[in-house]
Amino acid sequence: MLDQKKRYDFTNCPRGRSTYRGANGSKISILINNEEYMLKFPAPAKKNENMHYSNGIVCEFLGSSIFNILGIPAQQTYLGSFRYPNGKEYEVVACKDFNEMGKYTSNDFGSLKNSVITSSEGGYGTDLFSILDAIENQLYVDPGKLSQFFWEMNVVDAFIGNFDRHNGNWGFLTNNRTGEWSMAPIYDCGSSLYPQADDEIRYKIMHDKQELNTRLYQRPISQFMIEKKKIAYHDLLQSGLSPDCDKVVMKMAEVINEKFPAVLRFIREAPIKETDKDFFTFVLDQRKINIIDASLGKVKRISPEERRNLFYEKYNISSAKEISNSQSAYHMSIEKEKIYKGRSL
Repeated sequence: MLDQKKRYDFTNCPRGRSTYRGANGSKISILINNEEYMLKFPAPAKKNENMHYSNGIVCEFLGSSIFNILGIPAQQTYLGSFRYPNGKEYEVVACKDFNEMGKYTSNDFGSLKNSVITSSEGGYGTDLFSILDAIENQLYVDPGKLSQFFWEMNVVDAFIGNFDRHNGNWGFLTNNRTGEWSMAPIYDCGSSLYPQADDEIRYKIMHDKQELNTRLYQRPISQFMIEKKKIAYHDLLQSGLSPDCDKVVMKMAEVINEKFPAVLRFIREAPIKETDKDFFTFVLDQRKINIIDASLGKVKRISPEERRNLFYEKYNISSAKEISNSQSAYHMSIEKEKIYKGRSL
């Protein structure tokens, strides 16, 4: 049994048989105690070449672990190192492979969205209305459970500041024996917790109120879009677009507040630098207060109709007529809201 409080040398682990797609860093398969793990190497920094290359590895480890602490199943992750045949050593994160050596097949949400023939865009398009319509009208999993999962994922991504949650990095598992579908554990959290913030940027975030506000409200933001504009996380959670979202915000805000001491304790005990621990605990505290708690307050105090109107005004949607009939019906119809009210979480 691996211990998340320790770092491991994975160099001599036997190789597994799987290969992995994805653009964010190289990946190889290794075996630990006859179980398969994806060993993820650091990706080059695209925006900040001076960034310590392993930041994304640590963020992957912490992001997935925070999901697990909050009760949403995610990949088990462990920090360590790997020495390549050329002698170069890398900091890596080992992510347990939830396909379980062929027992399951992974399907991302984009492929499921492609199955909705009435969708207004392709499977990997991130228009929010199109995604919510696909969740409601796909035929593979229970729409209510899928909607709950989607919003739970978004609340936690808002909490940890994940700027790269798109239709290709969340989804489902198909049991290859029974054909049964289930939600895949959360994975691909390396874009959380400001992975490209070097020491100078971190200092500004922690000591400059204006810089902190920029990092809370302007970037990172979600990948989901409306009218071809990405939606800020606090706007998404407060939008009033979905009764399911409101229910999940109320539920998950309570969970985050209850489990927050455990999150901080995990970070303090993690095998990472003390300066990392200080920064991550600071930003999580600020995101909890200013995004999660603030969204909960607005959901409780302000009616969904009023919040929707504010959202439409902010994103320059003057009326429901500017949205397609199917999307408008989904989001604004009283009959559809009655259906949602009968759905239990």
